[in-house]
Amino acid sequence: MPGPDRLPHLSEAWLTAVDEAVVAHEGLRRVSADLELVIEYRVAGVPDRRWHLAIDRGDVRVRAGAADDPDVWFETDAGTAAELLDGDVDPLRAMISGDLTMGGDPRLLVDHREVLEALDEAFGAVRAITADR
Repeated sequence: MPGPDRLPHLSEAWLTAVDEAVVAHEGLRRVSADLELVIEYRVAGVPDRRWHLAIDRGDVRVRAGAADDPDVWFETDAGTAAELLDGDVDPLRAMISGDLTMGGDPRLLVDHREVLEALDEAFGAVRAITADR
């Protein structure tokens, strides 16, 4: 059971907190000002746990549910998703081992590494309030 101020990973409250964190991150707005990108996350084994991150020229939002046409998508199980959030598993190693799959155009992520770094910073605030999984 999560503590009183801790949010269950992948819950609606958690997604709301992630959305608030990315909206509030000024550096993310700045580095994504010229970018349009949609990234979808699919967590297998957790009912209805698809969510997506939409970047529209500096406007960055996180929404529950599938994206209409994601540019890039990731799929994993709930355990690996938690380990990735905690930083216990390197995403590249998870992909090599088959615990994380990816589709779409990965060059979009490579070409916009500074956006990924800013996203990681924004997610850091949410990691601190995410309940142990």
